[in-house]
Amino acid sequence: PWGMMDAAWDVQMTLEELVGIIRQVGVCQDHLDNNFTFVIWHQSTDTKMVHDAFKSENYKNITDFYWHKEGHKGNQIQRVLTPAIECATIAHYKSLNDCAVRNMPPDPRQRHNLITLPHITSFALDANQKKINAAEKPRPLAQFFVDHYCPLGGNVLVIGAGAGGDVFGALDGGANVVAVERDPVQFNAFPATAALKMQAEYDKMNADRRAAVEEDETSESTSQASASAATAQQRSLQQPAVSTGAP
Repeated sequence: PWGMMDAAWDVQMTLEELVGIIRQVGVCQDHLDNNFTFVIWHQSTDTKMVHDAFKSENYKNITDFYWHKEGHKGNQIQRVLTPAIECATIAHYKSLNDCAVRNMPPDPRQRHNLITLPHITSFALDANQKKINAAEKPRPLAQFFVDHYCPLGGNVLVIGAGAGGDVFGALDGGANVVAVERDPVQFNAFPATAALKMQAEYDKMNADRRAAVEEDETSESTSQASASAATAQQRSLQQPAVSTGAP
């Protein structure tokens, strides 16, 4: 929550509140794995506050990150640039060297601190057909962070489950996910949203499986037909020639 939208849950945080949340996560991790990566999405104007909050809790290698929302229309006034960027800050608790950084290309030109992904056009809806969270993120965003900062089968904590974009993106990356949500509207809507997403995944898995089986059956039929034709041709070549002319 950063006070960006007209929503009861979206209230501008203070530095003290943000530090309190970061500190709580740090205390929990001290009893588990004390080296991890923290990602916070925020307004561009709050970048300094986020940096100060991380520094106050001894986080290292603090890096800003940007999501370019491909296809985003935003402001329709021709004289004004379209705001198509969302900001995040990445920080590592204790030591970058001890965190599970992986899948980083050796070429620095291939690991810039931004990603281009389409913006959300189809939002998750509640039972009243209203957007659950107008700030819903696409699943590949969370998957990107899991792919680069989480060990295989590692654990991810999502603070603010919202419409489930971060939750299911982290699951797509193979992580174990714990999510919390304090807004009662989004909390109550999440089970139905999760059920729909899981059903869609199940249907897609079955469709892919059926397509693979049909492809195998088609390939096998083609192979059998080709083998039968080759056998028939070989037999015809092995038959003795028969003369039908006069001696």
